[in-house]
Amino acid sequence: MGQRRPKHYEVRRMIRNPRPMIATLGALLLGTNLMAASLEDDPIAEFQAEIGQRGALCGSLKTPCGSFTFETQRKPKSRFELKKGRIRDVLAGLLRKNPSHEWQVKDGVINILPKANLIGLDRGKSPLNRTIADLEISSMTTDQAAQRILQESGLPSVGRAHMGPPEEYGKVSLHFKKVTLLEALNQLVKTDGMAAWALEYTKDKKYVVDIHSWRRRSGRVGPR
Repeated sequence: MGQRRPKHYEVRRMIRNPRPMIATLGALLLGTNLMAASLEDDPIAEFQAEIGQRGALCGSLKTPCGSFTFETQRKPKSRFELKKGRIRDVLAGLLRKNPSHEWQVKDGVINILPKANLIGLDRGKSPLNRTIADLEISSMTTDQAAQRILQESGLPSVGRAHMGPPEEYGKVSLHFKKVTLLEALNQLVKTDGMAAWALEYTKDKKYVVDIHSWRRRSGRVGPR
């Protein structure tokens, strides 16, 4: 049996012949870069948003997205457009027009939310942190499911005045247990795959949630 060489011998050997170590590091770095390729770096051919309308911040992004706004803070109506860029370019342009907001990617969904100091507290916490204790969604349209999630959060809410035709939305079946309102809405649009959620705090101090779909209907595609 040969004598076991001390650890410092292996270190000296790697310094004299560093190629295996460099190859290993290169593989690790390549893997890290692949994982770092993120949703916000995806290309986008064209983007339009009607600023000043409910749910406008996700616009025609056509990727799972969610936004939270205050009716009292709506900007004057204007159009924001971008041709050829990345999703992060769209978000940067939107936030230049809405400096009270910031964006994040959570659970594979882009969220455009009020800055932490402006989000509006509900019993000392963000309303988006309201807990959904246990909720079963069984074969509901995405729009119906969003209303049910908001009701289950316990926030004072108002029903939507208009709901699109059922074929506009996907059908989902989900089981939420001990998740936040934000997590539930994100999971909803991610499961649908062709929808964005928009939560708004109204002048009447109630919450309303909309689902915007980009499924084809009446000959056109895009959010209402």
